[in-house]
Amino acid sequence: MKIAAVMSGQMRTLDECAPSLDQYILAPLRRAGAEVRLFVHAAADADAHKAYECLPPDTRIEIADQPTLAEKNYISRTGRGVYDVQSVLRQFWSWRAAWRMVERYGTFDAAIRLRSDSLYYNEIEPPGEWETGAVYVPRFSSFWAVCDRFGFGDFQAMARWHCILDTLDDSIAAGRPFHPETLVADAIGERRRYTSVLFSSLRPSGEIRTPQFLEKIGDCPTSPQQPENNECE
Repeated sequence: MKIAAVMSGQMRTLDECAPSLDQYILAPLRRAGAEVRLFVHAAADADAHKAYECLPPDTRIEIADQPTLAEKNYISRTGRGVYDVQSVLRQFWSWRAAWRMVERYGTFDAAIRLRSDSLYYNEIEPPGEWETGAVYVPRFSSFWAVCDRFGFGDFQAMARWHCILDTLDDSIAAGRPFHPETLVADAIGERRRYTSVLFSSLRPSGEIRTPQFLEKIGDCPTSPQQPENNECE
């Protein structure tokens, strides 16, 4: 299986998170026989150099200034938890820019969405267990839809995820909220499955935001895959 692993945006705490990325995501996939290619589209800031210093030498890397995008009427359509329209637009833009790198490289069977500030704690499921056509997302940080910090699976569904900016105006016109988690859920469709992968977010301040499963924001759907060491609050 050929897998595109995609990271974009600010490289933040990549220097501290890269070892867990390799140990729990990249290395297990390669041991299972997958051909994994890593693509990184990094924001041109003080942390951009970490992409070159902390990732495998065969990583495809591009560094670019993040643009200021037209905010149109999105502020009137924001979903719960969205306070900065421009930051969300830049996130969408960087997702798409990274995906364009993938498209220029070639074809793949599946893709993985990664962040530079994720500290992983356990191994990703072997590709042989991935359901055809499905996308796997975490059980936590769903924010009334699906977690947009990590996901993997069907290549075409992951393409729709990364290219949300291309269909954003159509989604808003159709009555969807300006809310990343909802738009990701729309993009991946009904073939949503759940991964047992757990990770924290490591902030530049040193704060570690551990995974929490909160029913009030849509976490903890009923499934035997619920991690044993986490409980809904």
